[in-house]
Amino acid sequence: MPNSTRASSSSVKDAVAQRTKATVDLPFDRVVEVVNPPRSAAYGPLVQVLLAFQAGPVEPPELTGLRAEAEILPLKVAKFDLTWELTEAFDGDGAPAGVTGHLEYAEDLFDRETARALVDELGLILRVIAGEPDRPIHDLPCGRTAFAENSGDL
Repeated sequence: MPNSTRASSSSVKDAVAQRTKATVDLPFDRVVEVVNPPRSAAYGPLVQVLLAFQAGPVEPPELTGLRAEAEILPLKVAKFDLTWELTEAFDGDGAPAGVTGHLEYAEDLFDRETARALVDELGLILRVIAGEPDRPIHDLPCGRTAFAENSGDL
């Protein structure tokens, strides 16, 4: 299930930041109130897909006499239908070295091939966005074929 996709972390982060500035101050409870989604005990009330982005390096805890590092542990059951966890990567000198990612998915809804295809699609989209960070999101190509045509040799 885990997968790593690398793109320039600074260009992806800048592009995402530019496109989301308008919605930063929108309270989540207001969105829920306006959207007024139907409720069901069959699934989570609103969040079925979660995207988490860790900006900046993940510092391991300092433990006297011990070396510690972060590790993603597999869960027996997915908390959401899809959980995307993206983390900025850095080289030994602290310079940006891309973005790594992990996808957790509900196996009763997605098979491994579908999950892999979703990871590949997201990687392709992020590379196109990173290559054209000033392009408005509504001008981005739609569909895999369009993205592949706009991504050159990616």
